[in-house]
Amino acid sequence: MTARSPRYGKSRYKILNWRDYDASLIKRGEMTFWFSEDAIDNWHPVENADIRKSGGQRQYSDIAIQVCLTMRLIYNLPLRQTEGFMNSIFTILGVDISSPDHTTMSRRSADLKIIRQSLKKDGPIDILIDSTGLKVCGSGEWEEAKHGKGRRKKWMKLHLGVNEQSQEIEAFTLTSHLLSDGSQVAPLLDQIETKITSVKADGAFDEDHIRLQLEDKDIKGVFPPRLGAVLSENAHTTPTQRDKDIIRIQKDGREIWEYASGYSKRCMVENAMFRYKNNIGAKLRSKTSERQEAEVALGIHLINLMTRLAMPQSVRII
Repeated sequence: MTARSPRYGKSRYKILNWRDYDASLIKRGEMTFWFSEDAIDNWHPVENADIRKSGGQRQYSDIAIQVCLTMRLIYNLPLRQTEGFMNSIFTILGVDISSPDHTTMSRRSADLKIIRQSLKKDGPIDILIDSTGLKVCGSGEWEEAKHGKGRRKKWMKLHLGVNEQSQEIEAFTLTSHLLSDGSQVAPLLDQIETKITSVKADGAFDEDHIRLQLEDKDIKGVFPPRLGAVLSENAHTTPTQRDKDIIRIQKDGREIWEYASGYSKRCMVENAMFRYKNNIGAKLRSKTSERQEAEVALGIHLINLMTRLAMPQSVRII
């Protein structure tokens, strides 16, 4: 008979740094605009006769495009309103620069390289992996059911790799909803240059090929065995990590195994998905795959900046 841990209702937590965390939430809503001299000087690309190409030349640098698209995401504006919003800011500040027009922002977002501010990691990190769906603006389910299959997908799947220590999003992939979560483990880990100690994910990742991928990279995989999982043939002589997890769950119960193995920390990746959808949105505004990836990359960059302001430090009291 399987042993199970008793539960006494929902757990309760106490936030230890409420004053700092509360101040950071207020700071996220402040509207303070300024443009440094470096930003103004780099608003337009530096002309170089040696790399001059045929045709029309770019009038705005990647920094200018990223700033405008950032404002678009923060204030949930269409491209045309973003252009007017940025021009209003420049007029109020008395800055002698102008906003890129909406067609330029849309065209340049397809190949935009997002400029990120990465923090130095102290030692190896643990990665939490999960996925969520993002709706694609366009015809919905009702219109498709009535008029047939539309030209655009209804939603895309966003895969995240979250740093357990800092709760920042270290890697992401944006795929069709038809691809499995396990197929994105290698693409996510390849984006992370820091040494990884362990990868934690839900039971959908309990597959042999995923565990072999992690073993080849000397990474510990923490996945709950699926319901009805059985031991391997050599479990009593040379047990694998999966065999040890099955034996521990049968002996002490799933809840105790979750806390002992660190699997309970996987809820942090769900918190990261909530922060993304709550602050950036649950829909993709862009229509093409290249622009959608740039939109998600910029949104993740903003979420990481908000995370660095402050995060709640909580302890379990019940």
